[in-house]
Amino acid sequence: CHQALFCKATLFDRLGLYNEDYFIVSDYEWLLKAFFDKNIAIRYCNFIFTNYSLNGFSYDKKNVFLVKKERNSVVQANYSQYERAICWFLYKQMRAPLRNKNFRNLCLKIFGLNR
Repeated sequence: CHQALFCKATLFDRLGLYNEDYFIVSDYEWLLKAFFDKNIAIRYCNFIFTNYSLNGFSYDKKNVFLVKKERNSVVQANYSQYERAICWFLYKQMRAPLRNKNFRNLCLKIFGLNR
């Protein structure tokens, strides 16, 4: 979840805006672009900035198939097999990867990604 994501406006100039072709996961696609860009610094802050409800569209059980379909579409269209493995792991771990400062660099090193 990224309810407390802070970034410089110039990052949108660099990565582009959210892809509104995706009804649910346009934010997910954008965040993956930022994650795989080695020139973007990502920092985890151990502080609660916001509380949110899990009653939204993407958490509704009747929409699970659509969420998974869109998420898979993003990953299949934009990433290699190795990168897809990282995306799957990130999805399963949710917030945990950013808590480890070296997680992204480790993933990039293990999978030899040069983005």
